[in-house]
Amino acid sequence: MGIQLAVSPLALVPGLYLVANLVSGASNPGTQPLKAALMAPKSSAGTLTVDTELRLIGSAEDAKTAWGTKTPGYAAAVQFFDENPTGIMYGIAPTASAGASAAVSVTFASTPSSSRTVRVTVAGRSVEFPWAASEVADTVKARGIQYVNGRDDMQCTASSGGVGILTLTFPVAGPWGNDVIYVVELIDGAGGTVGGGQLATGNLAGGTTEPDFTTAFATISGTQFDYIGIAVSNADAQSASATSNPGRLKTHVNGLNTGLNAKLEQGIVGVTGTLASAKTGSIARNEPTMEYIFCMAGQSLPAEWMGAEMGARMREVALYPAKNRIGTVFSGCVGARDLTADTPTPSEGEDALGSGLSLISYNAQGESVLMRPVTTHSQDSSGNPDRRCLDTSGPDGTYAVANDIKTALPAEFYQTNVAKDQEPGEEPLPEGVVEERDIKAFVITRLRFWQRRGVVRRDKLDEAIAAGTLIVRVNPSDETQVDIVIPLGIIKPLAKFGVVINKAA
Repeated sequence: MGIQLAVSPLALVPGLYLVANLVSGASNPGTQPLKAALMAPKSSAGTLTVDTELRLIGSAEDAKTAWGTKTPGYAAAVQFFDENPTGIMYGIAPTASAGASAAVSVTFASTPSSSRTVRVTVAGRSVEFPWAASEVADTVKARGIQYVNGRDDMQCTASSGGVGILTLTFPVAGPWGNDVIYVVELIDGAGGTVGGGQLATGNLAGGTTEPDFTTAFATISGTQFDYIGIAVSNADAQSASATSNPGRLKTHVNGLNTGLNAKLEQGIVGVTGTLASAKTGSIARNEPTMEYIFCMAGQSLPAEWMGAEMGARMREVALYPAKNRIGTVFSGCVGARDLTADTPTPSEGEDALGSGLSLISYNAQGESVLMRPVTTHSQDSSGNPDRRCLDTSGPDGTYAVANDIKTALPAEFYQTNVAKDQEPGEEPLPEGVVEERDIKAFVITRLRFWQRRGVVRRDKLDEAIAAGTLIVRVNPSDETQVDIVIPLGIIKPLAKFGVVINKAA
């Protein structure tokens, strides 16, 4: 293979000829920003054009404009940018549900004998307002409407349901409003009631008909993303159906992850609720390119957990694709209301992680902590446990290397010809013709780069080179094609210690 020359040997004028090539090296996706797509139906106030517009979202304020205030799309984007302020995210709004929005009505009655404070909590966010002594119930209801509607981070709108009746309504139709936990309570003072007592709590109810993301997936299919996060209800996330929106996400990423111009994308879904129900959805996906982040009885919406995880994962992977993210703290999302009852036990932790759920637990300060980020791949085709791709660092590291190879090879060998390796003593190949060994040496150079970054395992790479299982060959049937097989080992995260202490006699 010839070398680049700064001057032709035929030139006659003396002097120093210089070429400073600023893009001579193979382009490296490891230095390129990662991209995410956030998919969530909008409210009537959102400005996204349904199903067809893919818009760059640069901030939470952009998301508020795109999807509308108080919507899951906006809430997910807030968490994404909280974790990754410089992250690159695009938004799309699939066709909204044609069903009903979830809602609940709570009734204030009587009058306080001494001033009270009303606290309304929706999806973990609270607002407080006074209920003065002798004020009638309809007055405090009106005040509650004003205070709740004044908070962009509360996933509901407040309205009057009648005298003394405060109605909370999810801003977007569909079952995902049924996931919203609300609490209305009276604190301090005395007198007056809410919901017939001092506390009214439960879930919003009545949300019907899942939205359909099919057309939106078709719209984004021409654009490459590293992660696609979808804002869905627990019912949708927990469904085993291939035509649920998480099922469609799995089909979408798998359909674009191989072949010509493979996109190498991964999908992220949030889920709250019960462990048994969440497992149904994750096991149905059973895919290394999918992640279910699960907060048992979490107050923040599933979409918020998805947004936080996508932002945090992108932030870390951009710096170090095989980053050990065990113990990541999510400061923006609100976990379970009752940490005594809903902190995962060791057995629940084993069950969740073994079923493909990235489980949220809590530290001593009550902060939400990612126990271990795992893929949904948990079983083989016979239903037996399969841990070959447990941690998300596996696909993250593999895809970082694959994206590098995908970009570097065409750039390095642009418009060259290829031949099989020449035998000793044979006539040298002319300029512009590379051998199999040239391509193999370049591939190994790129793999060594990822080895030095702490992504590729050196022992596995050395073993593949020595054993000849790292293969670069001219295809025997089509000599314009070079076949490359790269056995790859990715550095594993440190997850646990096993310590045995034996007291000496």
